[in-house]
Amino acid sequence: MPWAQRIAPGLPWLGAYLCNLLCLLAWVGDALLGIHQLGWILVALLTLGLVVVGLLTLEGRKRRQTR
Repeated sequence: MPWAQRIAPGLPWLGAYLCNLLCLLAWVGDALLGIHQLGWILVALLTLGLVVVGLLTLEGRKRRQTR
């Protein structure tokens, strides 16, 4: 995971914790509430958001280095 550490040092840990939390919510929602897809939709949105933030951060760093 060296590339992720270069993009944003805290981002991989934050993403891992949030993803685990949302997976737990998905399991609880599925088991107790009968909401089968809600947690997995949140996991997908979080993952997509982390990828976008990582790419924007990387692009911003590239622009600052070229100036």
